[in-house]
Amino acid sequence: MNNLKKYMFADLYEMSSGISTKPEQAGIGAPFVSFSTIFNNVIIPDELPDKMDTDSVEQEKYSVQKGDILLTRTSETLDELGMSCVAVKDYKFATFSGFAKRLRPTQTDLSYAKYMAFYLRAELFRKTIDNKAVMTLRASLNEKIFSYLELYLPPIEQQKKIGNFLYAIEERLVLSRKIQEKILDLLNLKYKLWFEMFDFEFGSSKHYRADGGKFVYSNEVGKEIPKNWSVKKLSDVVDLRKDSMKPELEPETIFNYYSIPVFDKTKTYGKELGKQIKSNKYQVKENDILVSKLNPRFNRVIYSDLTNNQICSTEFLVWRSSSKSMKNFLYLLATSDHFITHNVNSASGTSNSHKRVKPDVMMGYEFAYNEDVVLKFGEVTGPYFKKLLELDNNIDKLTRLKEYLVPLFIKGQLEIL
Repeated sequence: MNNLKKYMFADLYEMSSGISTKPEQAGIGAPFVSFSTIFNNVIIPDELPDKMDTDSVEQEKYSVQKGDILLTRTSETLDELGMSCVAVKDYKFATFSGFAKRLRPTQTDLSYAKYMAFYLRAELFRKTIDNKAVMTLRASLNEKIFSYLELYLPPIEQQKKIGNFLYAIEERLVLSRKIQEKILDLLNLKYKLWFEMFDFEFGSSKHYRADGGKFVYSNEVGKEIPKNWSVKKLSDVVDLRKDSMKPELEPETIFNYYSIPVFDKTKTYGKELGKQIKSNKYQVKENDILVSKLNPRFNRVIYSDLTNNQICSTEFLVWRSSSKSMKNFLYLLATSDHFITHNVNSASGTSNSHKRVKPDVMMGYEFAYNEDVVLKFGEVTGPYFKKLLELDNNIDKLTRLKEYLVPLFIKGQLEIL
């Protein structure tokens, strides 16, 4: 079954550097593939989220075409070096970041873009990058390292079958995440409407402010709030928990473990055996929300699932709420712009990547509050959170399927007939 052939990466692709830009060019003009887009995507998205003011000469020189592989060329850690993102279509007028390298295929019958997308993200190839990379003050990827890299590829027809199959899984994952984003956008909009603009449902009224609701000025929050509302601190409505445990004392138990990467904004979630987790962790219950105190500008907030054996890094604060309705409200408070700003401005530390918010500072956050409205809001938003959890579970299953299959495919241990 193992029908792999060795190639030198440099014999199949040519390497080019990305565009050097100035801050004033960003945010306007033509589509742009940023470091963040490359790092966070296996496949370059159909619609690029970033723009760069570039001219036609630059757009030709730094173009992004079907089959191109973009690799992050420099980072603070090896984990971020050589992360790949593959183009499966042409991107008209687009250019790519100077913090990346472009690998353009010099052939059409030895490598297939959709297969390469998953091959280059697999642990086997990532270890090769780590072994070849240069570590000075920053990790870097250059032409010399590229010339040493080897690829072990199956025949092109098998690459197409595998690549198309894995791409179909990836499309489902991308679609599920997009639906999640739309739901979260709707929930955040509803939160702003009810608790920042105070146009909430009240009795027979659907719009408290628009229907002439009464307001009084609050010195604590510096603005008018609805009459008969109060100002609360987080500590008044949140039970901050520190129930710790040692997972390694239950070596065969599978834990649902939430951890925090230091240098990116992802919210890592994994299933790990107790014997693999060597330090103390916090226990997580059904009505808990996890809010990271580390580097608050990333706003890592997790709405815990209903499964047993949930644990999290001690870099999280565990907010235990009194009910599901309160949990729904608190999650949207924790992801609100105003709360993020409070934490960012209050964080202390020596660098952006290691700044932290002290628990008492976070718990001192003040906001306008009415329990009846909060609980009503929690009920109204309940179906949306249920859908988010369903999508989370689907994403988890698809991700695990992909993670299981990719190593078997690239090692030639599994084929598609």
